[in-house]
Amino acid sequence: MSKQKKLIVGAIFLGAVLMLITLFLLLPRKSDLTLKAPAPPRAVTPVPLPPPIPSTIVAKADLPIQDVKQLTESVLKDYLSKPIKWKDGIIDASINLHLDALTMTSAADGTVSVRSPFRFNGWIRVSKEIFGKVLEKRENFEGKATASLTLTPTLNPDWRITTKTTSDISIQKAELEILGITVSVRRILTELVREKVLPKIEDLIVKNITSIDIKTRDAG
Repeated sequence: MSKQKKLIVGAIFLGAVLMLITLFLLLPRKSDLTLKAPAPPRAVTPVPLPPPIPSTIVAKADLPIQDVKQLTESVLKDYLSKPIKWKDGIIDASINLHLDALTMTSAADGTVSVRSPFRFNGWIRVSKEIFGKVLEKRENFEGKATASLTLTPTLNPDWRITTKTTSDISIQKAELEILGITVSVRRILTELVREKVLPKIEDLIVKNITSIDIKTRDAG
């Protein structure tokens, strides 16, 4: 090998050695290595959800007031065509009823109110034994009264509709005093209206309210 070639090979070898030394010095030694753990997750504050939008059930029930009036008259038919006879111990009575114009109203919440005013007249007789003798006295009476019925529809969780019902009856000139005994016309009329009339009217209204199909649900 010529002298010139030897110089070239030596230069290449020396250059390779210098490169290896440089790389060795540049590479991080084990003691110099730094391990970096991942950063902890950033705390996220949950955003509160908006309040739920209430849903409105849109339904309609038609209840002609004429139907209620006809039902009331049919329920009271026997009582309107002839006097009502009533007896309780030493007291007996005869009462005539006369219906006036019936009114019906409804509120925004669906509450239905029915008012049935009527007039009444008749007589009450008291038979009382005093010192071995039976005394009888009869007094005529007349007055006005109003029977009222209020129904509020309620939608149950199972989507059935029921009603909350309240009833009342107001009576003018409700008491008489005969032979020292106070006789209440209120009791007679209250039993008649609450037991015979109002339940029938309630049944009719409830039937119409609960027989509706709920077809629309408006979220607004």
